[in-house]
Amino acid sequence: MTVQPVSVFGPLDQAIIDAINNVSMPAFARVWGIRAELTLDRPAGAWALWMMREADVPGDLAYHVYRSGVPIAQIFVDTIARSGDSLCQCVDHELKEMLVDPTAATILPWPGGSIVKEVCDPVSGDGVDLGGGMTGASFVYPSWFNQGSAGPWDARGLCTRAGEIRPGGYVEQQVNGQWQLSAIRDDSGKTSWRVSQHGRLAYRASNR
Repeated sequence: MTVQPVSVFGPLDQAIIDAINNVSMPAFARVWGIRAELTLDRPAGAWALWMMREADVPGDLAYHVYRSGVPIAQIFVDTIARSGDSLCQCVDHELKEMLVDPTAATILPWPGGSIVKEVCDPVSGDGVDLGGGMTGASFVYPSWFNQGSAGPWDARGLCTRAGEIRPGGYVEQQVNGQWQLSAIRDDSGKTSWRVSQHGRLAYRASNR
């Protein structure tokens, strides 16, 4: 198993750090073979987690990028608070996706086109209980990306087939040569915050 140190820049509650390091990441590593270790230190080779106040892209809660050879997750604390989303879940989401795709640029073939390899987006509406009142991010298994594969396909066992987008989830995919966000509405009829984000790609949404 690979342990990747990730340095925290900016304030992040120690309870969130502990929940992610001690509960969320071990479960993730059992499936993907890699885990993040959040630290307030600056060890050599560490990736970066930037805790920022306001989104630099209107409406965005968090994202991960690759700059100058370093994977970086950016978390927008005030934007998350106004949205009513879980800060712990947003941090956990970006860490897991950054671990699987450090360059944020992996594209996989998909029926009808291509798909961006993001492991939390398809099940982003399904949080996981980390204890102590903390909610982490669910994630899909490698089998999710293999059409026709046997399950399980996600951390909570809620997907019923490979490639399924859960309520509240979404994927960025290429369809007929055009990139778009495909999203599934949750039980209240809403889609993920990301599909309504200003300046994002066009999207199609369905109820299931």
